[in-house]
Amino acid sequence: LLSNAAPLREVPPIRTAPGAAAISSRAHGPRHDMIAHRLLEEDPMATAADYAAIRFGTGLSPRHGAPKDAGEILTRLAAPDEMAARFPVTSMRDRQALGQRFIEARKAAKSGMSADLAQRKTASREMRAVRLSDAMALFSRAIYASDAFRERLVLFWADHFTTVAQGRALRGVVSNYVDGALRPHVAGRFSDLLKAAIFHPVMILYLDQQRS
Repeated sequence: LLSNAAPLREVPPIRTAPGAAAISSRAHGPRHDMIAHRLLEEDPMATAADYAAIRFGTGLSPRHGAPKDAGEILTRLAAPDEMAARFPVTSMRDRQALGQRFIEARKAAKSGMSADLAQRKTASREMRAVRLSDAMALFSRAIYASDAFRERLVLFWADHFTTVAQGRALRGVVSNYVDGALRPHVAGRFSDLLKAAIFHPVMILYLDQQRS
């Protein structure tokens, strides 16, 4: 995508607006271009680098300067994935253990005993806390990343290789699928990303392949 694009310095200056950083990082394609252009109409000092931070990243960052050209975007992408280490999601093993506790608590709660109902409520609260933590990690990575192109690619491929958790006890495992199967390969070979996606346990369950 970027290797075939003209250098950013050759693109005419574009304007930006204070709300540009709020553009959804999941949006892409012509509609996203239209939104960006609409927001790029108030500041005559904006440059093509500002536009690139929006179009190929997650918006203009108050902490990191916009990449000056396509080469810098790719250089940042090739660097270590600092955001995954700084804002981790709950491990698959811990999430599976939590899901199992929820299933057992739900079965026990059918007895109607107050203690069992309390355990189910506790398990439900723990699962909600994990999902909230995952959401915070997602937004924190987008906000603090110096390599926002990575975050855009992660969201793009997560949307492309979509999975849905089967059952409430597995509702949060999609975050582990994205972090474990997709994110490590967004800067590498597509074949590696494809294999990791289709052989991940979450995708296998989503496609019912455990019965095939």
